[in-house]
Amino acid sequence: MKELLENIKETLENLLPNLTMVEIDWGQLNDDKPEADFPCALVGIHQVTYSQQGNGYQIAEPEITVTVAARQPNRFGFGITPLELLELTDQIHEVLQQHTHGDYSPLFRTSLARLKGLKNIYGYRITYHTAYTIPLTPTYGKTMIEDMILHLK
Repeated sequence: MKELLENIKETLENLLPNLTMVEIDWGQLNDDKPEADFPCALVGIHQVTYSQQGNGYQIAEPEITVTVAARQPNRFGFGITPLELLELTDQIHEVLQQHTHGDYSPLFRTSLARLKGLKNIYGYRITYHTAYTIPLTPTYGKTMIEDMILHLK
């Protein structure tokens, strides 16, 4: 998954130069004084669901989030308007919809939600889904448990 997040980050950096900052989301917007340059895109994983494929394989289905945020325009004209931010979310979607990398299925957007509760910052969270197959190796199964039992003896 690390490769997928890094690839999305690099894709946004290369194709959308009007984004001042593109980073992996570690909660930058949650601080009173966010550590972010605006407008920004923060790429993260909301959750991953797993299912069994059989024959020693699992399917992982991550929800990838892209949080797009900007400062409200001030009296000096710095910042962008809500409509400009919506236009930026559309540009991000044009770049990421059906984007794929490696063994991951193409990204598809599943939701767009407005951010709430941020002081002088507004934004949107775009959620994309993808999927990939994980082969289960012996270290994830019975062998690992047997190793742990031997280690405890």
